[in-house]
Amino acid sequence: MTSTHDVPAASTASNALTAEQVAAAAQSVIDGRVQLTSRTLDEYRMVFALTDEDLLRGPVLDCPGGASSFAAESRALGAQVISADPVYHLAPQDIEPLVRDHLAASAAFGLAIADQLDFSWAGSPQNHLQRWQGAAEAFLQDYTADHVRSERRYVPAALPRLPFTDRQFHLSLCGFLLFTFPHAADQEAAILELVRVTAGDVLIGPLEDPLGAPCATLDALRSRLADQGVATTTRDIGYSIHPGQRGVLVCTRTS
Repeated sequence: MTSTHDVPAASTASNALTAEQVAAAAQSVIDGRVQLTSRTLDEYRMVFALTDEDLLRGPVLDCPGGASSFAAESRALGAQVISADPVYHLAPQDIEPLVRDHLAASAAFGLAIADQLDFSWAGSPQNHLQRWQGAAEAFLQDYTADHVRSERRYVPAALPRLPFTDRQFHLSLCGFLLFTFPHAADQEAAILELVRVTAGDVLIGPLEDPLGAPCATLDALRSRLADQGVATTTRDIGYSIHPGQRGVLVCTRTS
């Protein structure tokens, strides 16, 4: 089991957003323009086709981490995980109602389009909601405990400028942001920043919006990334609760 002293601390980078800019990014979540979701480790495994070996090979960045239990569950396995999200500038007593409000909104949306979703991994919409509720509680407990640490593992930060050093992480995950809410951040700048802080692969997904519509500018984006030394491939994850969401973009530096 990895001790807390083995977890890589957030490092200061000169290009990081200011506290005011992070708070402004968090406002998109508070206003409901970006959804704060409570996903489990199992759901991360499916979305990114992750194995325990992937998680244990080296430091992992989850950006944005949202209200997921991924970090807490992964650390229980011995993984080293730092989560980054602009909402992490909030105190535990302030983030809790936000998490619960977004969980209720996600539940309402899911039930409204339940006939378009595949709940086979959870068994039913009710079971799926219970998993998210459990993830939210695990996150809140871990976030509260982390808030008093001198070296926080839930780091208030936002793309496209992160407070981490070059190649600080072995693996970086970016889920349900860049293509789900394309207005939330500059896709190209965000991917380049994730590649900067990552020695191995950057996994970004899904590549479709919540209703399954693919990103119409993906090919052009991949071409621009290639021109800047970033190789990209797409991975079929095989299963998603949204049947139309099947793709993950794998980005790796070539120099």
